[in-house]
Amino acid sequence: MNHIDDVTAISFSPDKRFVATGEIGPKPMICIWDAITMQAKHVLKGKLTKGIQALSFSPSGKTLAAVAIDPDHSIAVYNVETGALIGFAKGDVNQILDISMKSDTTFATSGIKHFKEWTVGANLTAKTGRFGQKDARHGAC
Repeated sequence: MNHIDDVTAISFSPDKRFVATGEIGPKPMICIWDAITMQAKHVLKGKLTKGIQALSFSPSGKTLAAVAIDPDHSIAVYNVETGALIGFAKGDVNQILDISMKSDTTFATSGIKHFKEWTVGANLTAKTGRFGQKDARHGAC
């Protein structure tokens, strides 16, 4: 299946085997493509609305996180192998511009007046992100 509207987000798996693309539209699709055969592996739709702002594969390539353009800037995390939804949450009323997976179960989102660190579990849980001397988790930023 091909996109039916403009592609607004793209992410390559770390091993470059897969490419994920997301489109704009009221019921946007996220396609996970085999980068060698150019065949769609999975078409993900139904949970996110208005369009896809950003996509990010985990370093292992096993999970894919997506941010929607909806008013809540909703976030979904998918299993790349099966296409199953792993977790879903409202992101923030402030605009989320980017998402970056740190591992299969942790990622960060950033945007206008927004920085959160997330954990994937039974639910997606977030806490306000911090940089600098008060938080040594990220090194010197």
